[in-house]
Amino acid sequence: MDLMQITMDAGNGSTITQDYYSTIIEGYAFNFIFTYLDDTTKAEIDDIKKSVQFK
Repeated sequence: MDLMQITMDAGNGSTITQDYYSTIIEGYAFNFIFTYLDDTTKAEIDDIKKSVQFK
């Protein structure tokens, strides 16, 4: 998978980060977009990423 990371100023002093993962599987584009605000929510997203399986 390829990764593109976007970081945005939320306007209230906080930062929003989005990780876009994309790949082609059997001719179809397959994408994940993960959004997090801080290290705590990033850790939760990382746990979700670890649970993904392709069969």
